[in-house]
Amino acid sequence: MPGTPHPTRIVHFADLHLDAGFAWAGATSSVARQRRQGLRNALVRIVAIAREAEADALFCGGDLYEHDRVTPDTAEFLRETFAGLAPTPVYVAPGNHDWYGPQSIYALTDWSANVHVFREARLLPVPLGPSLTLWGGAHLAPANTGNFLSGFRVRGPGAHIALFHGAERSWFAEQGSAKQPHAAFDAGEIEAAGLLHAFVGHYHRPKDAERHTYPGNPDPWRSARMVREARSSRVSPRTAWLPGSVAWWRRPRCTTWSSMSAAARRGRRFAIGPWHWRRVAAAWRG
Repeated sequence: MPGTPHPTRIVHFADLHLDAGFAWAGATSSVARQRRQGLRNALVRIVAIAREAEADALFCGGDLYEHDRVTPDTAEFLRETFAGLAPTPVYVAPGNHDWYGPQSIYALTDWSANVHVFREARLLPVPLGPSLTLWGGAHLAPANTGNFLSGFRVRGPGAHIALFHGAERSWFAEQGSAKQPHAAFDAGEIEAAGLLHAFVGHYHRPKDAERHTYPGNPDPWRSARMVREARSSRVSPRTAWLPGSVAWWRRPRCTTWSSMSAAARRGRRFAIGPWHWRRVAAAWRG
């Protein structure tokens, strides 16, 4: 549509938990090693999706790795993997398992210029594109992080989105008894803060709402699924197009974007339809 601005494409993932021990699954040491490698492979595929979809940014909503188990080798793997996506920016909002501190790999790693790690327990802005601002924050401890949205209000013109790790209260009961409500917030606080949408991590079951998205845990070996099934390693990031001030999400149903036909790609990309484009244009003019 003439006059419609080029959409900002975002790939969002969270809760990968690199270097997880898998003791809860009763895995032997050899199987656990294979599962940890499977998590690395999942991140490589997520980065490939961002590259092949020509995303404008890759978001990580925290719990990228396990702070108490992470190795220097994993730090180097992350550095190289994210550097390989350059110049596409990567934004990371540390969670309660990969909290930011002076001895965290976030602080000690020499990241490439395209990587931005949020380092404060409050939402701070970075420009993401013309008339689009990203607000992100970090957990600075494994527990007791407060609500990022409490008393928060965006500043400046244009559209505003957020990236953080936290528990939306109305969905908490669906996540299982083992889940803790870190940085708990209410869905209504997102709109009240002036945010178009919040890209969030913490919940391992994927779920979308009008103003916030949990991409879910992309672990390719869920529960009792073992090595044979893991070879397919399906991942579950969300890909969002933000044309003006309206977001649309697509959950990849294939391993990589390139495995889709050209017709399928066009169908996925423009599936929002003309009504949404009219709404976008009106919102952008306003």
